[in-house]
Formats: sequence, C-alpha cells, structure tokens
Amino acid sequence: MPPRVSALIQSDATDSFEGKRYVSNADANNPIPLDEAFWEEIAIRSPELEENPQGAQHLAYRFAGKYLPIVRATKDNEERERVWLAFWSYLVARETSRKPFGLSSDAADEIIAQFRAALDE
Repeated sequence: MPPRVSALIQSDATDSFEGKRYVSNADANNPIPLDEAFWEEIAIRSPELEENPQGAQHLAYRFAGKYLPIVRATKDNEERERVWLAFWSYLVARETSRKPFGLSSDAADEIIAQFRAALDE
C-alpha cells in the first residue's frame, strides 16, 4: 500500500518560495510545486480547457492530490506508466456533475506530456 499524501510531503524536504510550497525532486534539479496553481496554469493552456477554468482547476486539484503523490512514490517505470494511464483515463472520461470537464484523447495526451515535462520525465 503506497504511503498517504501527508506522509509523502512530510518525508521530503519542503521549501517555500514566493508563498508556494515545493518538494525537492531527487530526479531533477528543479523542485516540484505542490500547489495546484502550477498545474492549473499548464492545464488551462489546453484549447479544450481555456474556456473552462473550473475544469482546469478541478483537473489540477485531482492531479496534485491523487496522481502526483503516486507518480513521485513510484520507483518502477512500469508502475509509473500505469499511473499515467489511469490519469489519462480520468481525463478522457465524460463530464459529470462532479467532474466539470471531459477531454479528447489528443488533449489528454498533450496535458500529460506537459505535466511529464514539468516533472522532468
């Protein structure tokens, strides 16, 4: 069972810069922002979300709270790919009353590529 998000955050070195929390990333020279605003800025650039800020915000909230901690905790490449596939499936699932967006497969691919680039993957 993977550690809980709070355990992950507490186990890593955290810093503050310009009011944002960061966690050091052992695999990269740059720290990973923990706040949702960073991920929202990437998501809102998608043509399918630029008119849907609530959808971009929800996507960032879900990624930062659920998928990012698992991606960071995963050491095996195959496991990491399964996490990204699960996130892709979430992105392309239809819009519901609790999920204010549904993306095309191309838009989901682009967002994941940008998120992975931000994580230096």
